[in-house]
Amino acid sequence: MGSPLTGRPERNDVIAVPIMGVMMRAASRSDIMGTFAVHGPIKWFEWTAAACMLLAVAAMLVGAVIPLR
Repeated sequence: MGSPLTGRPERNDVIAVPIMGVMMRAASRSDIMGTFAVHGPIKWFEWTAAACMLLAVAAMLVGAVIPLR
């Protein structure tokens, strides 16, 4: 969420999306994770969470550029 004092998105919110993507790509690769690699429905839940986070960041950025009156 954005900062309540400035109304601008925080850096932590914006940088979380690509970090989530990199972590999920690594978690789904069996050459990295071995037998603990993520497969099946959990993989889809992870990407759904990342998509929701991406939409939230996009909404924050739009709100920062076009403030509500």
